[in-house]
Amino acid sequence: MSVTTPRIFNQLKPQDVESPTSLYIVPVNTRAQVTIFVCNQSADIEFFRIALVPAGGTLIDARYIAWDTPLAGNGMFSVTGIGLNQGDSIHVKSVFGQLSFTATGLQLS
Repeated sequence: MSVTTPRIFNQLKPQDVESPTSLYIVPVNTRAQVTIFVCNQSADIEFFRIALVPAGGTLIDARYIAWDTPLAGNGMFSVTGIGLNQGDSIHVKSVFGQLSFTATGLQLS
């Protein structure tokens, strides 16, 4: 098993406030250890959602690890230690479009 150096998997500031956006999908023949950061780029309170979807699965309410979670103005939130297998994905949503999301970690192949 080889481990890559820590890296940024993806960063985005989704503007679609109606539907979740895919932040990261684990590549084929790979597993990942992921940390997610959420940054509020507004002085106002914002709300976010984070879902973990297994490979071949659909995005349903049961897959959310955060649901309309409040984040203080100019605040930051992080969650670490998320283990994912190939094809698993992370989906995020910002209620007002003022949040940026970053997925970092290690990929193992």
